[in-house]
Amino acid sequence: EEDKLFVGHHDGALCIWDIKKKMLVAEYHQHKDMVQTIIFSQDNTRFVTAGHDGKIILWEYPSMKVLKTINTGEDQNNFAMLAPDNTTIYYGGYYNKRYDYPTELFSAIYKVDIKNGKEMVEYKPKQDVRNMSGITDGDFDPTFKYVTWSFNGIVHYYDYKTKKVVKTIKVDYGINNFIF
Repeated sequence: EEDKLFVGHHDGALCIWDIKKKMLVAEYHQHKDMVQTIIFSQDNTRFVTAGHDGKIILWEYPSMKVLKTINTGEDQNNFAMLAPDNTTIYYGGYYNKRYDYPTELFSAIYKVDIKNGKEMVEYKPKQDVRNMSGITDGDFDPTFKYVTWSFNGIVHYYDYKTKKVVKTIKVDYGINNFIF
């Protein structure tokens, strides 16, 4: 709905504001730490939230029913989004407990099968461990053909069907919180 504004808070709250009435109309407390991203599905009937509590939550809209909670075990999920076929969630973030070296940052794109919860690394960009940046955000491009993410000042376009990065856009500064 065009008169609604979704806001993720540092305390884990997901708030919905009515823009015309300029008032809070609903508040949900499914995350335990900052809600980093809120991204709607292609048909706007579902959306995904990702938080710094290691959770990704799939919601139904407008009922606001929680359809699935995925505990990734990561320190912080900076983005998550539902694939156009509604069967897979792609996500990425910043730190990773999966590696033996605490200086290596969480820098993979993961995908999770919603039905069975199976998680796998979809793509792992090359990384210099001395570089202190990680994946800061992501979204599908407007055509829904590419998973896009920001890493080391570069936006990557990843064709999830061919499993290849097909385009990159480099900027002269850090990127955080982009959306198409």
